[in-house]
Amino acid sequence: MKHLIPLSLLLFIAHEGKSQYVIGSIGGEGNAGSMNISYTVGEAAITTIENDGTILTQGFHQPSYEVVSAIQETFLPGAIRVFPNPTSSNLQVQLEGVELENITISLRDVLGRSILTSKTDAAIWQTDLSGLASGYYLLTVADLKNHQSNSFKILKFD
Repeated sequence: MKHLIPLSLLLFIAHEGKSQYVIGSIGGEGNAGSMNISYTVGEAAITTIENDGTILTQGFHQPSYEVVSAIQETFLPGAIRVFPNPTSSNLQVQLEGVELENITISLRDVLGRSILTSKTDAAIWQTDLSGLASGYYLLTVADLKNHQSNSFKILKFD
């Protein structure tokens, strides 16, 4: 037993010595003519391979990138008011300057599960949220015929 504890400690230290730890609390970027430099203090080396316009960077510090979406967002014309927000019970939606014949209002939780979906042709729509748990919900007002929508983050509290 006396030899087991030092052996266990030695294996633990050997394992910890092979683990990679990077503390990237500071760093920065700079430009010098056509050269861009970015760095992270605490990381010894980063490998970057480039071939035919494809870049693969390995390491903690990654270069910045731009996300391009294939979805063009189109919003409903007019004014949409959602209130009160935050709410503990009733939620009201007022639609002004919006074609009311194709409007669908849906409410989803943060996991994307559908809580309610309602078609409306009224300029004022309301619902009672008192039966829902406290948290954030996503309310979407959509014109499905014209593929236009507006979304609102709703905070429900008790």
